[in-house]
Amino acid sequence: MAAVQRPLSVASFTDKEGVPAWKMIPSWYLVCTDDHMIPPPAQELMAKRMGATVQSVSASHAPFVSHPQEVADIIALAAASLA
Repeated sequence: MAAVQRPLSVASFTDKEGVPAWKMIPSWYLVCTDDHMIPPPAQELMAKRMGATVQSVSASHAPFVSHPQEVADIIALAAASLA
């Protein structure tokens, strides 16, 4: 996320935002089926709304810690599809 997030500033509360990036660029979503912070049905709804390519993993809220290979796999899938 650090590669694409902008720093927080006062303008983030006062300026009008444009079209969300997820509406204009391809998206991928890794649904964490054991997440207790964001329920899996909510994750699936968000992924569907953004038109994301979806994969699932039996992981909690931090799959990059518990399932790094699955996270790397979806990143590789995304990168390969854009090449």
